[in-house]
Amino acid sequence: MSRRRLIWQLFPSYLLVTLVAIFAVAWYATYALRASWIDRIAADLEVRAHLVGGRIVRSIDEERTTWLQPLAVSLGTESGARITVLDETGAVLADSDELPKRMESHADRPEFQEALLHGVGRSSRASPTLGENMMYVAVAFVRSPLPTIIVRAALPLTTVDAAIHEIQTRIAFGAALSAIMSAMASLWISRRIARPLREMRRGAARFARGDLKRPLAVPRTEEIASLAEVLNQMAGQLDGHIAELERQRGEREAILASMSEGLVAVDTDERMLIVNRAAATLLGVDAARSLGRSVQEIIRNPDIQRLVKSALARDGTIEDAISFASADGRALEVKASVLIGPGGTAGGAVLVLNDVTHLRRLERVRSDFVANVSHELKTPITAIKGFVET
Repeated sequence: MSRRRLIWQLFPSYLLVTLVAIFAVAWYATYALRASWIDRIAADLEVRAHLVGGRIVRSIDEERTTWLQPLAVSLGTESGARITVLDETGAVLADSDELPKRMESHADRPEFQEALLHGVGRSSRASPTLGENMMYVAVAFVRSPLPTIIVRAALPLTTVDAAIHEIQTRIAFGAALSAIMSAMASLWISRRIARPLREMRRGAARFARGDLKRPLAVPRTEEIASLAEVLNQMAGQLDGHIAELERQRGEREAILASMSEGLVAVDTDERMLIVNRAAATLLGVDAARSLGRSVQEIIRNPDIQRLVKSALARDGTIEDAISFASADGRALEVKASVLIGPGGTAGGAVLVLNDVTHLRRLERVRSDFVANVSHELKTPITAIKGFVET
């Protein structure tokens, strides 16, 4: 799976959240502003319908119905709104912008039905007559026992839509500017967060290379600072452990180098782990080049090879020993014992080599001395015995 830098994981998220927030606020502001304007227009139309409706109802009451259409046209001009007069069945009695006989029944119009039920009704839609988006407000004038008259006032919403469009353009420009500024701020914040993490990554790489002396810089961000402090503490502990291991290894190498006995350690695969200086001298091998290589490859003596196999095949701390003469004529004695691992199983074997050449020489001297003494003592005794017999 491909890996991405932290900055390119944080920056798009910040930018997306910012853009969504900006456009959500812009949409809500536009929606609320349009709704507010429509409410104001509806309230204004309701006032106009009440004022115009009073004059129309008086004209109908005075049975001047022939004047109704010219009156509607005149009132529409005066009020600046389209005026429509309806009876309680929805039939058009007069209209300021169209002849009534050309208009269909308005019984199914939402504002008409709402006005009959509640006295006032409102609706916004496209006018089939004018082909424009209109706001309608209908007011019912109850004339009991006479038929109810519905007076409807309407205004086109083109001015509102144009104003909203202009506001949307300004909001879009402001949103774009805010988005650019937010993008720059998000990029700066992302880099500020990622910068100490990059420094910590470089410091961790130094730790991995073994450079544990230089601690990480601790940033001011609490969470990242805690991580840096933990890494510094870990590096200090590792440095201490490594120093202790180096000291122990130095002591072990000094002890092995100072031993007069040769020591060879092998693992369960018969690969040589330790060869001290004395063992390398006694076996005639290079200690450094022997490490990691098999016993059969380095030590050509079949007795030692068999001894190693025998030691690895046994359990416990059983010791075996062999004696042989090396290539340079030295007499060597080799002992082998099993290395017991932490789990109680065999983890390898240890060979201890002793140069017994001097001991063998002393044994030969002792044997020769005893033989000579015996011979020297035997000769006078034989002479004395012969003299006595004669």
